[in-house]
Amino acid sequence: MSAASSNHRTVLTLFFVNFLLYGISITLVGATLPAAIETHGWNYLETGLVVSAASIGFLCAAYVAGIHLRRFGPKSVLITGLCLQMLGAAFYGEHSFLLFAFTAIALVSIGEGVSEVVTNYCILNLESDGKIRLMNI
Repeated sequence: MSAASSNHRTVLTLFFVNFLLYGISITLVGATLPAAIETHGWNYLETGLVVSAASIGFLCAAYVAGIHLRRFGPKSVLITGLCLQMLGAAFYGEHSFLLFAFTAIALVSIGEGVSEVVTNYCILNLESDGKIRLMNI
């Protein structure tokens, strides 16, 4: 096995883990909403605002990450996204203050949006011959 093949395999494994963690985190946020409603005493409108922050953050991050990929490079953009994701996840559910939860979930979603765009970009660039075999299991 060549060094390039080994590096591709390592990078693909890391991207797979990134997507796996993304799926787990988005599932956990949804699964913890009933407990957050009960614990924090939010009504459905307030809960909807928190969930909306996730969608808005993801959409904006996907757009902005695509613009910044060429300027800053995929590595720095991905690291920034993962840091935002960790920061938001660390603070999600810490306080019952709605703006705090809104901000935390927005940070998680921004990080997830950035991670998804950078991961897709890098996988497509790894496949140089245009067959996109790497996107298939």
